Order: sequence, then structure tokens, then C-alpha cells
Amino acid sequence: MPGSVALARLTSASGGSGSFPPAAAVQGARQDNLKEIVGIGPVVEARLHALGIVSFRQLADLDEDGIGWLGCVLDGFGDRIVSDDWVGQAGFLYERHHRGRV
Repeated sequence: MPGSVALARLTSASGGSGSFPPAAAVQGARQDNLKEIVGIGPVVEARLHALGIVSFRQLADLDEDGIGWLGCVLDGFGDRIVSDDWVGQAGFLYERHHRGRV
């Protein structure tokens, strides 16, 4: 499975700390409707949930390594993460839904 290979490589590159995916370590994250993000439909949302990514905050907090990891795991959607600005959209939606700001 390509995602498993990518995860193994990135985990090894990070010193084996298991820090990838960074967002999956968050326990008790509030589940958001990730389909509100342009470029994420039901299939991608289900794949993100399977990876432990369930909230806008988790996507908004992705750094360059996390984006690279997610692009590898979502095989075929890597370009969409950047071109559709999932991180920026997630940050905006997090603020809107959870902090009451727009």
C-alpha cells in the first residue's frame, strides 16, 4: 500500500518518533464536516477519518512535512491539498465554526 510505504519513510526520516501523521495524535478532536473544504468529498473525507483526521484544526495545523505525508497517503490528491489550499480553508472554517469569527 503506497500510504504505508510513505508513512514508514517519513517516520524513519523523522527519527522514528512516529510523529506522522501529526494530526492523528490528537485525542478527542471535535469532528467537523470536512466536506465543507473545496476539494474534499465523501470519499476523501472517509479516507481522512480513517487516518484520524476529523477536524478543521487538524488540517489547519499541518506543516510542510504533514502536507507531504498526506499527499502520499491520499495518492492522487496530493496536488489538490496545495492547489485548493486545504490548510488555509481549514483554518478559516475552524475560526468561523469554533471561534465565531469570519
